[in-house]
This record gives sequence, structure tokens and C-alpha cells, in this order.
Amino acid sequence: MKTAPICATLALMLALAACGNGPDAGKSNPQMMAIKAAFSAAVGAPDTRSSTGVTGPAAVAARQILEQDGQPIITMRNTALRFFAFMAPLGDNGPVRTWSTEAFETVALRDGIVMATRGLGNDLMSAESPTAAQIARGTGVYQRTYYLLDGADQTVKIAAQCDLQSLGAEVIDVLGRSYSTRKIAENCGINGKTVTNTYWFDRSSHVLQSQQWISPQVGQVLIQSIVD
Repeated sequence: MKTAPICATLALMLALAACGNGPDAGKSNPQMMAIKAAFSAAVGAPDTRSSTGVTGPAAVAARQILEQDGQPIITMRNTALRFFAFMAPLGDNGPVRTWSTEAFETVALRDGIVMATRGLGNDLMSAESPTAAQIARGTGVYQRTYYLLDGADQTVKIAAQCDLQSLGAEVIDVLGRSYSTRKIAENCGINGKTVTNTYWFDRSSHVLQSQQWISPQVGQVLIQSIVD
């Protein structure tokens, strides 16, 4: 994983962030703010109502800047929280990579599958989840386990019975670029309700885009892979 350009990349991603509530929200060094200002001047403010926050010519310009920087980048969005941010790698723990905003909202992913979040307010503390390869098959039944915090900051275990459904091919737009994907639905029974996580796999069975459940309060987040 690259580490040298991470400060510049974190500034770029927050230049396109809508809002966040992490413990270090609002903190940034002057270098990051300078890059943020330059990036905002080139791209403009994000549209928090869109699926990616940046659309049209601005999306193409944003992709060009991020690809030139070369740092792996994802986006994460939650409409209910009015949260949209570009995120860069913070660190790896085996197969799990933690991605962070400049304000230190984080999501931990294992090959695109959400394992934990921090800084969203009602976070997913950890999870026992299927692998991306298992989901990519598009068929099967299994149990997921989510670990959340209750109002007394006690860990609550939620078991979910899930099944997979292949939804066929779909062309999606990810920050100004079209991709042919395979769409897979993961239907999970959680507390008497059905929650559907959705995954879009590229030709290499890489999770290019996903919509995954975090907690009852947060709901689902939309995650897109921008630069590998």
C-alpha cells in the first residue's frame, strides 16, 4: 500500500465531502486545506443528492485528479446522514483494509465487504461476514453476525440469516466512467425485517460498488471503488 501521498489524498477526498461527525471533524493542517481549496476550485462542490456526490464533467475532472495522484480511493455515502466522502487507506490488518476521511470517519473492508465502521454515530463495531468470493457466486444460504452498541454502550449481537440472488448484468457509472457489472443481492433477515445488501462485481469479480447495512440508525451506505 502506498503511504507517501496519503496526506495529499486525504485532503482531496475531504474536498468532496459533504459533512461528517467524526471525533476530529473540522481538524486539518494548512497543507491539506491548500490542496482542498485547489481541488474544490477545479471540481466544485459535490451534489449530496446524487449517488456519488459528483456528476457530469466534474466527475470526469475528479477522476483525472485522483488517478494522477495514484492513491487508492473509495467513496462512501449515506443519504440519511447527509454524509459523502472520498476515503483513502489508513492501514491494513491482514485482509482487512481500513479507509478514512480526513476527519477520521472510517470503514473497514475485507475485499469490499464491510467489517466495521467508526465515526458515523451508530457504528458497526465488527461483523462475521461471508467472503466476496462467496457472495460473487450469487447463490447460497448462510448466517451473518453483526456486533453493535446499544444505548448503554454494551455490545449487542445480531444474527442474520441470509440468502443470495443473482440479478444479472447491469451497467453502472462510477465517478464519470461506465462499467459492465454483475449485480448480486444478499437478502438478510434482521430483527423480523428483510435487509438487502447489493453488490456490483466487475469482470474480475472485484466489488466495484456496494450498498451495505451498517446499523438500524445508520441504515445502508453506498461504497464505490474509484482508484484501486
